[in-house]
Amino acid sequence: MPGLFRRVDSRVEIPLSLQLYCVHDTWTYPCTPEVPVLLVSPETIDELCPPERRTGVDPRHADRLRELMDAMAKKVIEREWRERERAWRRELERFWEDVKKYEEPYAVWGLFLESCEPLGVRGPAILLCPERIRAAAEEAEVLETEAAFKRLLRATLVHEQTHAYTWRESRGAAYKAYRDASFRVLEEFIAQYTAWAHLDKGGRVLLARCSTRQPLEYRTWRFMTIIGYPHRLTSFTIAYLWSNALRGTPPSTRLEELLIRYLSHAPRWHVLDQLLLGMGRLDLRHAVREVAYALLKAVL
Repeated sequence: MPGLFRRVDSRVEIPLSLQLYCVHDTWTYPCTPEVPVLLVSPETIDELCPPERRTGVDPRHADRLRELMDAMAKKVIEREWRERERAWRRELERFWEDVKKYEEPYAVWGLFLESCEPLGVRGPAILLCPERIRAAAEEAEVLETEAAFKRLLRATLVHEQTHAYTWRESRGAAYKAYRDASFRVLEEFIAQYTAWAHLDKGGRVLLARCSTRQPLEYRTWRFMTIIGYPHRLTSFTIAYLWSNALRGTPPSTRLEELLIRYLSHAPRWHVLDQLLLGMGRLDLRHAVREVAYALLKAVL
């Protein structure tokens, strides 16, 4: 049967009309049309998923993370003002080391892999697990099951296509950096915000409900909802600049200058300002740590 998706061993068949709905009017599909989408069972996606791509900050540890953040702030404030910048950097490194203690494995709905040879794909591939997406749609109890499934399938695909885009645009750097918790938080913020930006109002409510059962990284997009951005353009802009920063190319081209100017003149938000500043820094690692910290703090 012709279509955009290939069913491997999933027991759920996705009709062509639904496949087209999932990619229609997105910026992610035109940027990644060569990446195949495979429909797989829960067993297959678990077998092929690398450990670091199914590990996240468990929301059950939110109270402990708040305590760590409060303790950090207290230690920094107690320092002489001249020493605070250095103290903040030290405490921030310790915080991200401590975050590892609160990571737990979770069941993924979708997965981007830079290579998927076990399923006959030499290059990158996106795996979707319709069984898990349908189960999440039923559990959310926001919309009728089929309506919820349709929207979550689109959101999951757009999310994974965003990972595919940052992988390609960063020449693989985004995929490698994912092992670092702070880079993972920022990457998931971009991917989930992009997914949210491509949903209608019912889908956006649904995604918010589902995020309450997901790792904290999947909640960090929420603060963007209070800003009146053109969200699809903004999500592309952030993904593009993020990918190029990871590749080690500070904004230099005319396109990048225009994109930065666009974000700079849009309604302002401190975290986005920090992200933009970080794009031109040599110390990208510290910039990412600061932004990821702010994103995580915003959802605790």
